[in-house]
Amino acid sequence: MLYCRDSVSFIRCFLLFVSVVCCNTLALSAQPLPLTLFSDKTIDNIEGPELVVLPAGQYLMGCLDQSECYRDEKPRHNVTIADGIAFMTKEVTFAQYNRFVVATGSEKPDDKGWGESHRPVINVSWDDAVAYAEWLSSVTGYHYRLPSEAEWEYAARAGVDTVYHNGSNVESLCLVANVADITQAKEKNSKPLINCDDAVGSKTSVVGSYKPNAFGIYDMHGNVREWVADCYHKNYRGAPIDGSARLDDCSEEERVLRGGSWYSFPWILGASTRESAMPFMASYSIGFRLVRSLKSAEVSGR
Repeated sequence: MLYCRDSVSFIRCFLLFVSVVCCNTLALSAQPLPLTLFSDKTIDNIEGPELVVLPAGQYLMGCLDQSECYRDEKPRHNVTIADGIAFMTKEVTFAQYNRFVVATGSEKPDDKGWGESHRPVINVSWDDAVAYAEWLSSVTGYHYRLPSEAEWEYAARAGVDTVYHNGSNVESLCLVANVADITQAKEKNSKPLINCDDAVGSKTSVVGSYKPNAFGIYDMHGNVREWVADCYHKNYRGAPIDGSARLDDCSEEERVLRGGSWYSFPWILGASTRESAMPFMASYSIGFRLVRSLKSAEVSGR
């Protein structure tokens, strides 16, 4: 696992990036730059969610091994991610979402008795996530929105072309994600498919509890499934290649979920895995995070 929060480990991450450029068509900047982390203040001077600036680049979107994919992860295709966006490093928490609830009089989601504060907000629909993004935009003065599928997968991969951002070893998932581990297998009296223990049990964990990927982003392979902006399609034929959300032919109104959750098995947790749900659906396994446009904003590293 590469953890790029200091100069030594960043060099390791950069060397990995170079190798991927040669082998997997990822095209990032030739000069290594430190992660640029920042957050916006709201009009009442409250710190907003932490964001990281994503580097521009190209990558191959879709399943790594075409013989073991779901059909909706094909065909694999090149996608270009332009500069000018920042990605939330962690999932939206109850503490952050509850400010929106108080300000707008919206319904407060059920935490299922697991606790609120810094756990990811759950039981929120796609419509709720969009409403939160619009509210956050209004109180910060910057444009927040749900990420596109292409942006989400690019952020999840963070420059690598493996099933998970820390490789393809299922047993190592507990280092980077809250997943259906040995504890859940014991509860169901079954054989564990992920033979490790993340010490959380059958519930969500506090956001940022595991190791981040090389972009400094947490919880991309578990904890809660995350809404993205796109309409769901059964394959990638005709999908945008510029990183934008696919919004054509939304007659069935199915939206896309990414990332797997605390009860997900290995085949649901990969960077390319997709699920779908109606936009009004809410669940104890679903949350979200946002991206923010940088086109008219100046940010500085910390």
